[in-house]
Amino acid sequence: MELWPGAWTALLLLLLLLLSTLWFCSSSAKYFFKMAFYNGWILFLAILAIPVCAVRGRNVENMKILRLLLLHVKYLYGIRVEE
Repeated sequence: MELWPGAWTALLLLLLLLLSTLWFCSSSAKYFFKMAFYNGWILFLAILAIPVCAVRGRNVENMKILRLLLLHVKYLYGIRVEE
């Protein structure tokens, strides 16, 4: 099934319009979009970290790599560390 040449562009623009409308009109949609982004970002960072840490084996230095990759995530989630 072949669509007209600008069909994919029109569908993409329609999807972006729908998502932006949901973002501004629904607080629950905004929450789910944020959670999907945060969880996707953590999954992406894990995909980067796993091969590096697996090659190094059971090494305490792997925690430095994980800390470097995940330190900014606490600011996204609003986590505060009390000492």
